[in-house]
Amino acid sequence: MLHRHPITGESFGLETLGKERDKRVVMAGIHSVLSMRLREGYTIKSVSFKNDYTEILVKLHFPWRDYGKIEYAASAAWPLESAKPVTNVEVTVEGSYDLLHEMLCKPSKEQKSLLRVNNIKTLWAIIERIASSDQILEHLQSFSSQPIFYQTPECIRSGVPLFYMQQEGPSINMQLNSSSMEEFAAFWKTVIQLDTSNWQKWLHSHRIGLVLEHDRQFPKYFQVPNASSRFTSIQCRQALASLSVLLREWSTFVLAENHSYIKFLHQDPDKPPKFFCVLRLTSKAPNMIIRLGFLGGTAASLRLEELENLRDKIRNLRFPQRGTQKSTKRTSVTSAQGGQEKNKLHKSPLNREGSEIACCVILKKPVEKILVVYESKPRDMSLVKEPIRETNSRQHMDPMRSVFRTITHYLQHQRWVWNIQANSKTTVTMSSISRMLATITRLRLQEGFHFAVSGSGVNNLVLEVDMK
Repeated sequence: MLHRHPITGESFGLETLGKERDKRVVMAGIHSVLSMRLREGYTIKSVSFKNDYTEILVKLHFPWRDYGKIEYAASAAWPLESAKPVTNVEVTVEGSYDLLHEMLCKPSKEQKSLLRVNNIKTLWAIIERIASSDQILEHLQSFSSQPIFYQTPECIRSGVPLFYMQQEGPSINMQLNSSSMEEFAAFWKTVIQLDTSNWQKWLHSHRIGLVLEHDRQFPKYFQVPNASSRFTSIQCRQALASLSVLLREWSTFVLAENHSYIKFLHQDPDKPPKFFCVLRLTSKAPNMIIRLGFLGGTAASLRLEELENLRDKIRNLRFPQRGTQKSTKRTSVTSAQGGQEKNKLHKSPLNREGSEIACCVILKKPVEKILVVYESKPRDMSLVKEPIRETNSRQHMDPMRSVFRTITHYLQHQRWVWNIQANSKTTVTMSSISRMLATITRLRLQEGFHFAVSGSGVNNLVLEVDMK
């Protein structure tokens, strides 16, 4: 370990020691273990063969601090066995004598700096996360090893959810609570508890962004307050119900309604599935995000095929037919060659039939990251970039204000403020304001915009334009 004096610039070295902190066997392939560690930020230190090329040893390095590093060694039989993959893991902490002494010895009564204490706690937390990640990987990779994990019980094949989401976490459906379901539910409970921000460790992650089509009937007080100064929000019940039915039919079984779905992937229809795909719905309607996680090792061709098929089904999803809808007559014209072709008349988005309305509009860009959501009226309407105020700690720590301030630095942003009060003698009624806001909203909908966020009288509309 090489250090440099901050004033003289003289270099000097400190002896680096190593101490093994953990040693275990992971019932997963070494390629899955290495893939998980590389995605966490580890780098390959060395690759070697041992025992006359019958064992492969890969050492990875995690440069935590300049005075402390973590070495992760994974070894497996060579050539690799696909039937029963086993990986031997050793975790070693490298660093100075002081670092290892503080980690391994009992804490002394002498006063230590808060920085060093926090660094030791952070290092212990990293080591604990390594063990936890290995356990989750071993759990997920055991999917095809036991038939009870992929043999779907008859009671949930009809779309009955396996879990219900509650504040304290997922709880098994009481209608399915039986001794035969315990092991099956225990395996999939770990899957539903995985945070999507950590999916990339164990799963191949994909994303589908979309906005749901709003219900045809606008609420009365979604732009102006009612008598009690409250607003209603734009609803997407019909589109959400249609999307829920589609996902229920697409999946093998439902983990939690409108939350998580599981689909088994078969490379050979006559053999048990080796991989699965978990689908998670995040964000709230109208703007929704579908995240797909494929079990590590799933072929890219299979993943992309499944992803494109799901996109096509969502893109072709239409509003349910209503008995009150009238079908418009299509006129036909005779072409110069004597054939007849249907002349498709252009229709306004507000005048379409239910069968012509797409329930979902797929967006290519992550719109949820650049949406400017106003939770309250800005203090100064003339300023787009509000200055940072230290007086109110709540506003200073508000993440939405920080995101909005960052967006205004990178994206073109304009704000129009209309003064609807003509003069002091004329009073504009609330019904007139509501009519003007409704007219503006309908104009934007005519142009192809869609509701993305609605609440507190503020409605965000988005339109994605292909640039050629």
